[in-house]
Amino acid sequence: MVLEQVQAFGAVGWDPRERVISIAYLGLLPAARRSEICAGDDAVAAAWFALAELPPLAFDLGEIIGCARRRLLSRLAHGPDLALRSRPPSFTLAELQEIDEGLLGRALVHDDAPRWARALAAVEPAGSPAAADHGRPRSRRRAAGLAGRTDG
Repeated sequence: MVLEQVQAFGAVGWDPRERVISIAYLGLLPAARRSEICAGDDAVAAAWFALAELPPLAFDLGEIIGCARRRLLSRLAHGPDLALRSRPPSFTLAELQEIDEGLLGRALVHDDAPRWARALAAVEPAGSPAAADHGRPRSRRRAAGLAGRTDG
């Protein structure tokens, strides 16, 4: 997984126990690795939450998550490089759209066309077609230039 630094946080008084400085990183974890989450350090438990369904958060964690989300949306608007690294090795265009809609938190619309055009230029055919529920099989794709990478 590729990590990108988002920002350093360290407001005086946000943690009543002591002065703490946190460095937040953003990384996109492929869906197949979601089960790898585990508690550690000072966490009793760990779980995934949809951004719209976050539980109450301690300290400035809401601010940190908001900042990371804004960074992700900014990166998605400027090109597919970060997002393509989170894809499975091969995917259909329908799967690509579903993943992008999940990252964006909304359905793709006509205004997304320029970003989608960049994304489509960054994918290439990948092997045999995917099975279809009905009709013709869907073509599988992969991220162009990322085929041999092992960081995802």
